[in-house]
Amino acid sequence: MLILNSTDMRIERGLESTAVPNWDNESLLTPEDVARKFQVPITWVYGCIRGRSKNVMPHVRIGRYIRFEEDAVLDYMKSNRRGYRGPQMA
Repeated sequence: MLILNSTDMRIERGLESTAVPNWDNESLLTPEDVARKFQVPITWVYGCIRGRSKNVMPHVRIGRYIRFEEDAVLDYMKSNRRGYRGPQMA
C-alpha cells in the first residue's frame, strides 16, 4: 500500500510551488535589485522612499515588502538628471 503525504499529493496535482517565484522581465524589482542596477548603496534606495525625502522614488508596498516597477524607477532617474542629457539619438 502506497501512502502519499500532502507534498506528494500537491506535486502529483501540479500544485507544487516554490517559496521564491521565478524571475522574469516583468517582475517587480527589490530594493537590492535597484541598488545593483544603479550602482548605489542600498541605504540610498531606502532613503529615496522615505517620506522625509523631497522627491520620493515611486514604489509599491506589498505588506512589509517594498518593490519597484522598473519603468517607474527609470523615469524617476531621468527626471532627476542634472547637467547630463544622456546619449543623443540621431
